[in-house]
Amino acid sequence: MGKAKKVADRKVLSRQKVARLVPKLEGVLSAFGKLNRAEQRQFANVASSLFSDGGATNPKLNNPSFWSRGGDQRTPTSGFGGPDPDQADYFRRPRNGKGAYKDQPDDSLTPARVTLSVRMRNNPIRGLTFERLVGYLDQWRLGFFRMAGMAWDTMERRDYQLQIVRPKRMKSVARHGYDVLMREDIDDSQKALAQEQKDFLDDFYSNATATTALNPDEEGGMSLLLRQMMDAVGKYYAVHEIVWQPDFDGVGGLTAKFIFCPVWWFEGTRGKLRFLPSEFQVYGNEMQPGEWLVTCGEGLMEACSVLYLMKAMLLKANLSFLDKFGMPGIHGETDAAVNSPEWNNFVEAIGDFSQEWATVTNRGAKINLIEAKSSGDAGYEKLLETFDRAITQLWRGSDLSTKSSAHGAGASLQQDESEILETDDAKMLEETLDSKVTKFALAWKYGPDAPALAYIKLRTTPRRNIQDDIAVDTFLSGFKDSEGKTILGTEATLERYSRAMPKPTDDVLTMATPPVQTGKGPDGKPIVPPGKTTANPEFQNADPLDARSQELLIEAILSQFQSINERLDAAGKITDATLQKQTLAAILADLDKLETNLHHDPAVANAIYKIISANLANGLAEESETAPQS
Repeated sequence: MGKAKKVADRKVLSRQKVARLVPKLEGVLSAFGKLNRAEQRQFANVASSLFSDGGATNPKLNNPSFWSRGGDQRTPTSGFGGPDPDQADYFRRPRNGKGAYKDQPDDSLTPARVTLSVRMRNNPIRGLTFERLVGYLDQWRLGFFRMAGMAWDTMERRDYQLQIVRPKRMKSVARHGYDVLMREDIDDSQKALAQEQKDFLDDFYSNATATTALNPDEEGGMSLLLRQMMDAVGKYYAVHEIVWQPDFDGVGGLTAKFIFCPVWWFEGTRGKLRFLPSEFQVYGNEMQPGEWLVTCGEGLMEACSVLYLMKAMLLKANLSFLDKFGMPGIHGETDAAVNSPEWNNFVEAIGDFSQEWATVTNRGAKINLIEAKSSGDAGYEKLLETFDRAITQLWRGSDLSTKSSAHGAGASLQQDESEILETDDAKMLEETLDSKVTKFALAWKYGPDAPALAYIKLRTTPRRNIQDDIAVDTFLSGFKDSEGKTILGTEATLERYSRAMPKPTDDVLTMATPPVQTGKGPDGKPIVPPGKTTANPEFQNADPLDARSQELLIEAILSQFQSINERLDAAGKITDATLQKQTLAAILADLDKLETNLHHDPAVANAIYKIISANLANGLAEESETAPQS
């Protein structure tokens, strides 16, 4: 009993000490921004040793030590090589904890945390050298993201070429919107559930909101969320905290708010990202599925940062060259004695000449301009264009969108490569949303065992050869399966042209049918239906040849060619080339007589008579139907 009281007294005493230290700590933090870079680094190193995994608890910074979380006290290391009771085995068992549907942000995501993070901002690329850049990149590969992440963020905002190509890549996926579709490989018994899930997800994503942790004034919907997720293309990761909003509409609906967090708020020393609740914490806390949306991309800024530094060094050298050789040197010649009044006046005149480019001298004085012997720009412009072109190609796949080239491969190549990137980016975002958002939204509504029958589909830029797609679909529309159904799926066809399936309550467009034209036009002349002729007014209503009449005419003509075909077969069996040639010449001469025989053949005449009689009767019948009644 006495031991327990002593422990309680020590805890009270510790809280009192912490309470006394809080104002002092606030004073230290407020003065942090006034420190120089070396002092800031020294302060951060000391603070990291105090507030890491094994450090003391600091409630003001929301930085609980591992001991306060119920584990064994340990030194602030990564713990590599041994089991970590704080880390779940995400490869072998589900990690859906109690916070899978939390409706409030993480405890450390507070205005105080944002204020501290803003005050601790520094410029990691000031005086950047290759040695420091390599150190940043090596730290990134080890899982410490702070320096490289902040450096990449600064480069993205300050490099003109990155400001040109990066927004294009990020906006290309978000500009066309999205659709929520039902999966096609579902049974008829699941179609009702699939339609219900589709409507639920459509409502979920249309009401979703997004914001930025370090810039809360930036708010938007799905378009902003997609652009923020595309930040993973540059920095490998784009991380959002998911704040679920159940019953947001008062009728049992669900949506979510996505808070975009900077990449240096996380660490990856264990492979999987962990959240750093404090600016001074080295090793972070586990991130449970359903609480975080982590998008993984290409990480182009690792290569772009090297190009950025080479560009910066090149521009600095070019400015030094222009500063030294941009203005010619001035050499004055005079016969005056050194330090004489004439000498001093001449020196003053040369000084004025270098500023005003105007002076007056006597005949014995002479001013010469000394110019650098090298001509051109010493290759700076060509190198700069090479670096800018490389950045453009990394982000856009080709450089024709922003850089002209006399040796370009053509606009079609640029369009093909841009389409490849846009399609792949859209697929990456779709799969990420399906596995880390849609999955949990459907589980909340229909249970964890319910099948996912609907999914989100991002629209992409329609391909330029859309006429080919229309021609193919028109050709396939005439084919049907064994059950008599068309082989083209309605939803798949609409998806191919970036069109959404109409809702049951929507008014559906139908193709207009042209009206049948009868009677006479305004000019008093008969209106001729399409496909008919006025060459013979008596037969203007005559229909084309019916099938039976065509057969009769063809049979009559083929009977005339029967003998010719028999003679050709016989000629083909002749082995003597000379005799075969003579036989074919005779057949050719008889073909001229065949035309005359066709005109006098009774069978042909009989067939033509039947055709004329049938069409004459049809014309008279149509005339009687359209005649006015007396």
